[in-house]
Amino acid sequence: EMSHLHMVLATSLGLMAFGMIGTAYAQVAFGLRPLARIRDAVSAVRSGTVTHLPDDLPNEVMPLVKELNDMISANLAMVERSRIHAGNLAHALKMPLAILTMEARQLERQGHTEAASVLQEQCARMVLTIDYQTARARASAMNNAGTSAPLAKIVHTVIDAYSKLNVGHQRSFEVEGPIDHTVACDPNDLTE
Repeated sequence: EMSHLHMVLATSLGLMAFGMIGTAYAQVAFGLRPLARIRDAVSAVRSGTVTHLPDDLPNEVMPLVKELNDMISANLAMVERSRIHAGNLAHALKMPLAILTMEARQLERQGHTEAASVLQEQCARMVLTIDYQTARARASAMNNAGTSAPLAKIVHTVIDAYSKLNVGHQRSFEVEGPIDHTVACDPNDLTE
């Protein structure tokens, strides 16, 4: 009868241990669910589908969410400042280059073709460098900045604009693929 009591006691203790382990696992899984939501929200910010983390999470994680949202806002502000500075720099450099290009054309008309050619070539190289570096700076700044562009809409906008160039030429465009794709990029930059 004592061995029967030991068997019942061991079974009861085993079931209690199993129940406590299951309860602890459920508590941890349930307790970490907000962190999984934060992970998914950060991924959505990175892909550009949203710009901030949700504010309907438990109070225990809201200080973290607030700090992350503040960091995202600061990053977006920095990106916007970078874009403005890049645009200002490009404009400031292109204006003098346009003047130099016009002067080179005038030199060419006056018969100084070799000097004009050198000036025009160097000005064109500088414009290409400015365009390349400006686009590169924008792309780098926009990477993971929380903006996105609807790919199909942008493609159709570019096709519409291109179709209006050189009216009279026959052009035909066909776009295939899903229409709901987005690109983690500023719509204006993608259009360019």
